[in-house]
Amino acid sequence: HPGEPTVGIWFIRRITGQVRDIAETTTAIATATEQQADATNEIASNVTEAARGADDITTHFMTVTDATERTSAAAGYVADAAKSVDGLAIKIEKEVEAFLARVAA
Repeated sequence: HPGEPTVGIWFIRRITGQVRDIAETTTAIATATEQQADATNEIASNVTEAARGADDITTHFMTVTDATERTSAAAGYVADAAKSVDGLAIKIEKEVEAFLARVAA
């Protein structure tokens, strides 16, 4: 069937584009999560200043600090995942280009 390789190539390019879009979205989410962690750290810092000498507020601050650390860790995991997805997208793109070169030959 004469049109089948063209359709196959179109689908491969489309999938590659979608993987690239996912990688970009994941990177954007990681960046937003890191920014949220920075904002949470700033809030935690302000809470510390307001809480000097009040045991109850200090206890709550420790809870906020723990949440900040977990948020920062999650941001790191998301950033690592974004880098992995980006690397996979690049690898897929190279493999598709090599495949297309073989098909064209």
